[in-house]
Parts: sequence; C-alpha cells; structure tokens
Amino acid sequence: MQTTIQSDFDAGLPGDLVTLMSFRSSARVQSHRAGGEIAPGDAVKLTSGNDSTVVALPSSGDATDAIGIAVGAHSNMPAMPGFGSNVKPGVVTLNCPIGIVEEGPIRVAVKSGESPKVGDLAVPKGRNANGYMEWGVAGASEKSRFRFESPTQRGRIPTAIVMVTDGDSLATGYPHDVPVTGVAIAPKTASKAAGGTQQLTPTISPSGATNKGVTYESSNANVATVDASGLVTVKAGATAAQTATITVKTDDGGFTDTSVITVS
Repeated sequence: MQTTIQSDFDAGLPGDLVTLMSFRSSARVQSHRAGGEIAPGDAVKLTSGNDSTVVALPSSGDATDAIGIAVGAHSNMPAMPGFGSNVKPGVVTLNCPIGIVEEGPIRVAVKSGESPKVGDLAVPKGRNANGYMEWGVAGASEKSRFRFESPTQRGRIPTAIVMVTDGDSLATGYPHDVPVTGVAIAPKTASKAAGGTQQLTPTISPSGATNKGVTYESSNANVATVDASGLVTVKAGATAAQTATITVKTDDGGFTDTSVITVS
C-alpha cells in the first residue's frame, strides 16, 4: 500500500494518514474489497455478507454503523479487468482493493461552513465536486465513532484530522459532551475562628455535565487559604472580622461563584 504519512500541521489531502506527537501509535489499516464506489475519506460500513466487502456510508447514514474511513492512497491501485475502471480522481470502484483505517488518525476534507474544534464529534456530510467525502460536526442528537483531533487546516482542500475508534470497543459511538452551564457553591458565607476549617461544596449545572472539574482561589491568602478539594483553612494569625472571598471556577466554560469566609 502506498500510503503518505503527513506531519503535524501539513494540510495534506483527504485519506492521508497522519502522524501527531500526541498519538502513541500509528493508524491500523485493514485491506477490504470495495462493494461500489468509495472515495478518499469516505466512512465505510460492512455489507451484509460474510466477507470483508465494504460500501460507502450514505450521507444520511448512522455514523455508528461505520467501521472506519477509506485511505485515499489505495486509489492508485488499478481496477481488475472486467470490474470497471477508475474514472474519478481518487475513487475506487467495485471489487477494487481499498484500505480502511479502523483505528487511529486520518485526514478528511472539511465541509465549507463547518468549524470543528478538537473533541467535536465528526460525521460525513457528502462528497464534494472533487470526489472527496466532506466531514462536519455531528448534530445534537447524533452519535459517531469519530472525533476531530484538529481544527480545520487550510490548503488546496481544507482538511482536519479525525480519530477513528475501533468499532468493537465503541459499539454505540461516542456520547456527546454535556457542557457546563453554571456552578453554585455552598455555604455562601461562613464564620470560622483562626485556625478553623470550612469545607465548600460546588454544585455543577446540569447534573449530567461531562466535565465537572473546578478550581478554587482565595482573595486573601493571609486570612484564609483553600486547597484543591475546596477545604478552606483560616490562618492562625488572622484577626476577628477579617474576610476572604473564595472563588470557585469551572474548568468547562469558566463559570464562577463565591463564598465569603469571615474570621470570628
């Protein structure tokens, strides 16, 4: 298989495998037989037969049915006599050999108007005039086996890197991340003597938010400090009526709330 390995931030072409420092292993590519026209960057699914024949996933197809993404480098392998010929750039036809990335990173074309971010779910959106499958961000109700691992990289064809996750280990697709919409801390006020402690508890909204990480900060470390778990300690030398405002901030979205600690 004549596969081009592109380096970081090289725009490359759809169907190129990619090498990124953040990935510890290369893509796993399996050879399959094309059950019809397959373009570079196509998501593909197995046919109903018992062999390894694959067909392109329809634009409206469920991305959780796909087993991987087609590698464009296989398009340079000519069709066998009697099985048609390659008449479109990069597109293989019935019974041609085709490489499928079943796990690992691959570069895909990005549909015009789409602005993927790292971590967005990726779904195929249909082929463009060049014959490449274009990809975009999954809708709110869609699931996918694929995640964007880079934003759009500009070149002759705008591309992005997508991570394929093995179908056996991700049978139902990635779930959508549930974003944080707010945080509330309790108690809002507390009075503690010098040397005393107070545990603060944040409540993240919504309750099903994916990333519930928070950080804490004290406005006056000479009065009170706070650790990573939200435990406030009033300084031994603090005097009555001094105050410190403790701020909790969500990792997702940067939402904040405060609690005022008064030295009693």
